[in-house]
Amino acid sequence: DDRDDRDDRDDRDDRDERVDERVDQATPGTPSVAFESPAKNFGMPEQLFAYIVDHIREPDDLTELRQVTLERYPKAPTMAVGPDQGAFLGWLVETMGATRAIEVGVFTGYSSVCIGLAVQRNADRLLPSKRDRGTLLALDRDEQTLEIASRYWDRFGLTGTVQALRGDGMESLEGVLAREGEGTFDFAFVDANKRGYMAYYELLLRLVRVGGVIALDNTLWYGKVADEAVTDKTTESLRVLNRFLRDDDRVSMSLLAIGDGITLCTKR
Repeated sequence: DDRDDRDDRDDRDDRDERVDERVDQATPGTPSVAFESPAKNFGMPEQLFAYIVDHIREPDDLTELRQVTLERYPKAPTMAVGPDQGAFLGWLVETMGATRAIEVGVFTGYSSVCIGLAVQRNADRLLPSKRDRGTLLALDRDEQTLEIASRYWDRFGLTGTVQALRGDGMESLEGVLAREGEGTFDFAFVDANKRGYMAYYELLLRLVRVGGVIALDNTLWYGKVADEAVTDKTTESLRVLNRFLRDDDRVSMSLLAIGDGITLCTKR
């Protein structure tokens, strides 16, 4: 993802071991366990989560992408959104009527497909030029995962909508701000280096319009933020962020227990 990515991956090691155990115990025909783990950490029974997955709209190619991700990166699917969160993001972006969006932290592209499809539908419905299919800037530094993501963007017909920006997240955002100016985007989704969230947030708050939404993923951090015994740097930085967002009167906000926790901030 971004500049402290290696440190961030170290903080995930204990979670990844638990994911591996669940994958080993999974039976054929059950949902991809590595992608359902966040809900289970908040006390949701596996049977209920399976019901939710069965009653949302997940295209077959996105189901395939989850499996490809699991096979290619057996310890990394905790970095991807699950099908429930992907469906939520797509619904949110479409409901907002967003036609210009930014994603910081792409991984293998599941969330960018969900967001990009919603941006495209909005552009087809709302923009005067039929050649304008909307814009999703997809920021990540990992060439290998971006290659996987781009294959699925092509498969979903998103090549004219999604623009990949490979490199350091902060540098990429600063470049976007210099080129596009303030208030030029409707929606932003952040799922990258957790210790960089505060810096991403400040830049994105300048990039989104009034009424635009910034969504930050993993803000419950597998329940660690509520456990006073956990004091690693990533958890502490998310606690600071959560308190800051709660008190930031530049936005209205809500913290939801979807996936691993997602905080939604609407710019005032």
